[in-house]
Amino acid sequence: RGIAAGAAQAMDEAAQVAMDALHTYNKAGSAEEQQTTTPEEIKKQELKERWRDVSQLFGLRSQSMDTLLDMTGLASVKDELLRIVAAAGLDKERGNVNKKGRFHA
Repeated sequence: RGIAAGAAQAMDEAAQVAMDALHTYNKAGSAEEQQTTTPEEIKKQELKERWRDVSQLFGLRSQSMDTLLDMTGLASVKDELLRIVAAAGLDKERGNVNKKGRFHA
């Protein structure tokens, strides 16, 4: 009986070690999957950073721009819009307020 009880306890401990190792492995796999980014996600993050920089530089806030930047795709549209916002901000800062509507895409 003593040997059987000891063997059962050893098996329980081994099973617990295996379960802990499996849990640790699964957590590591999940972290790796979360760190994998697609080119689209990288571009989306770059555009958000550009908007943050432009908005801080010119003191701008726009919920619409934040919403647009959170959308998937449309990278070329977002890129062009940020270019226009930055150019318009520079013109305004320089006192060259444009009334001819030269900022069109």
